[in-house]
Amino acid sequence: MVTEKSKLFFQRITELCSGNPRIAILMSGKGSNAKAILEQRFRYSNLDFIALMTNKAISNAKLLADAFNLLYVLVEDQLVASREEFFSMMSEELRCLNVQMLIYAGFMKITPASFLAEFPGINMHPADLTICGENGQPKYVGMNAVSDVIRDRQLSTASTLHVVEEVVDFGIPIAISSRMPLSGTGTESPKEVHNAMKINCEH
Repeated sequence: MVTEKSKLFFQRITELCSGNPRIAILMSGKGSNAKAILEQRFRYSNLDFIALMTNKAISNAKLLADAFNLLYVLVEDQLVASREEFFSMMSEELRCLNVQMLIYAGFMKITPASFLAEFPGINMHPADLTICGENGQPKYVGMNAVSDVIRDRQLSTASTLHVVEEVVDFGIPIAISSRMPLSGTGTESPKEVHNAMKINCEH
């Protein structure tokens, strides 16, 4: 179910992309998606990549920022007392850089609506968010999406580029990747499938 907030976030992203929005990439881990995006950034002449931002000092954000000549921003969530304080600090850093839009590349934090209203973003999710359950809502959401697809013995899977919403993985789908075949036996390793999806669906 598409919410009014998601429609507003989508509209804002569309408006920004008609110009040259200043972009920060958010990541928490190894950053394979962030690296793939930056290696292909010549394809996105309308986007001005400014910074790599992370909530984990052990992530590869600093290495990637140096490699691609971007600013590196660290706001460690474990050093902050509350979620509200963390996103307040994030907002301050983004405002200082005049960032207008975010790309989520394995950023493992749930973002509040107030943050998204100021800094709309897009995310790649490792499942097809157009597949809905009986309730009409996306069926394969959250951290266990890949495992759930395998458990349901789906014959293929895909990744979804979508608007970031405060409800995890409920934002408007923008694009679906090429589909990757599965055995339909429910026996695959979720980790191996996810790693294959990064190469075949996401990068």
